[in-house]
Amino acid sequence: MNTFYQMWGVTTPADAMAKIEEQKFEAVAKMKADGVEEPRNLEEQAQILIGKDIYEKLIKGYTEKQWGRKCTELPAFIIKRLPVRLVFDNNYFNDIYNLDIVEPGTPLPTVKNYKPALGNGEEHAATFIYCDVRQPIELEKVDITPDDVIFNFAAVHRTPGHPDPAYFETNIRGAENVCAFAERHGIRKIVFTSSIAPYGAAEELKEETTLPMPNTPYGISKLVAEKIHQTWQAGGEGRQLTIVRPGVVFGRGENGNFTRLYWGIRGHKFMYPGRKDTIKACIYVKELVRFMLYRLEHHDSGVELYNCCYEPAYTIEHIVESMKRVTNMKVKVPFMPGWLIMTAAGIAGALGSPMGICPARSEKVADLYEYLRKKTVRFGLPFPLYL
Repeated sequence: MNTFYQMWGVTTPADAMAKIEEQKFEAVAKMKADGVEEPRNLEEQAQILIGKDIYEKLIKGYTEKQWGRKCTELPAFIIKRLPVRLVFDNNYFNDIYNLDIVEPGTPLPTVKNYKPALGNGEEHAATFIYCDVRQPIELEKVDITPDDVIFNFAAVHRTPGHPDPAYFETNIRGAENVCAFAERHGIRKIVFTSSIAPYGAAEELKEETTLPMPNTPYGISKLVAEKIHQTWQAGGEGRQLTIVRPGVVFGRGENGNFTRLYWGIRGHKFMYPGRKDTIKACIYVKELVRFMLYRLEHHDSGVELYNCCYEPAYTIEHIVESMKRVTNMKVKVPFMPGWLIMTAAGIAGALGSPMGICPARSEKVADLYEYLRKKTVRFGLPFPLYL
């Protein structure tokens, strides 16, 4: 209601809804004039949902910047999860507890308005409690028992993309505070999602026994975080620690690497950077969760460390062709020589890295990675979902 008041000067839910219905009628009429009954894209869906004024002033510009595409080119379902709340209370959640992780330098919690990728009729079972892992964790009015399990997913991770201190502040301090919380409440089980970054960038096959040699602030901070969790595990009898180093995690609603790759291919903005056989170790999010739960049930105590990805790992060409096949995209993906990429990235870096182009990121996408799912195979846990 605060937004509606500032936009239209209305002070009651009835007045706000009347304004929305007025603009919704105009949007529907325009669609019918075009001979369509259902929204064809995000723009049409948004105007039916919230009206033209709110869409153009608050949604259109941000959405197109976020996705790198016009709203008329985005599917309608993306905006369907947007809630319309006719109250003056700005608190998004109705839960008693709200858990959010804050990125350094961000004025508002980065996941406070997170909208899970739920289908029609699905409900989110989680309860969110606001918490900054960089600070000591205190959860009031929450029943905590030694039988609880901590899944520590908190991290600043995009590389490059943050100031170097941000990785250490959140990933290391966060690990310290999570382990201190477990210590204080006698919790005996932690699952920690690390990363493949501690191995560093190299083409050799990586096993869990491979010596870590991280070469980025993110990789260094995640390796230190692993050691902090291991110190916690060694500090008490019967403690169980599972560390997972997943490849690129993909799945519905992730809006990460695979989502950006899909839109890059579809928009003719992606090309093979220097090679087509770049190996992208990856794992479907449901398989990652399934594996973590599997190990919780089959792990009594001690430390377990796993690389987690499909094996053999897919090449970037395999991933691209799979996306094209299942979405029926008739797009030819061009190839750009590596020397040309690094030259262009060097020039872009000298100009301040416009559009996020920089030598570090360009070198990263041309690197070859392969990670072995050796232990997972030995335990006999197949991954039925694959590309």
